[in-house]
Amino acid sequence: MKNQRTLWIMLGYVLVFLLAAGKDLAVSEYLTAHGWQALIAAGKHAGPLPLFLIPAFCFLSLSRVRHRLLYRVIAAVLSTAAGVQLIGITTLNLPELIAAGLSGLLFWILLDREAERYPIETENGKKTAKAGIIMGIASFLIIQVLKIIWGRPRFISLSDPSVSFVPWYRPGGFSFTNDLFKSFPSGHTGAAAMIFWITLLPYADRKLQPGRLWILAVLYTFLVALSRIMAGMHYLSDVMAGCAVTLSICQILRYRYFIQPGKEMLHE
Repeated sequence: MKNQRTLWIMLGYVLVFLLAAGKDLAVSEYLTAHGWQALIAAGKHAGPLPLFLIPAFCFLSLSRVRHRLLYRVIAAVLSTAAGVQLIGITTLNLPELIAAGLSGLLFWILLDREAERYPIETENGKKTAKAGIIMGIASFLIIQVLKIIWGRPRFISLSDPSVSFVPWYRPGGFSFTNDLFKSFPSGHTGAAAMIFWITLLPYADRKLQPGRLWILAVLYTFLVALSRIMAGMHYLSDVMAGCAVTLSICQILRYRYFIQPGKEMLHE
């Protein structure tokens, strides 16, 4: 029954995607004309943080049971990358580097403190931590490869959108270096959708409420996706595709690690 419900949800998402994609140009024209600068800035700098912070947390948690030094170093690198993302370094100047470094250190300290309380000793705790790492790596690689293959021009790059607009289903050819031709799918939205990993936490900690975690994940991802369309960096189909990639990986890992045929194993 649960497998059938998930299948229907997936089919529904695909249908909504196909219908919404037909409004790509109209939605982008409206939202870029009515954008909120605060939301655009937040989406640009803070939106992708889950891609760095969730795997960092998972590595710190796993470091308590294996490869302690290596995992902690990886977590430090990811935390520093999160600091760089948050500050938005554009040039190598000292104030920005210091701010990024301090932000990364603060992220690492906070994550390390929380990782000490995470139930990594349990089997479900280990599986959830592994899922966070796999989810981050797989989502990043798949989205980056699709960006290069698709070569879709961003809305912001169009001199005359009514003439040069390219629909999502028409790949523009390989684009390795030109960021203006990496619109599909949205990397920021895919990175933000990493937050759906928190919906796996109730398998490891029974005190957590799954419903609230789902609401938080949906709201966060929606706001980041909205900000990217407002910024003219992505179309509606781009953000929906980016979210779909990461969320699909999350669901695959959920079934792989926690759900047996006909029976959902929430706790050990």
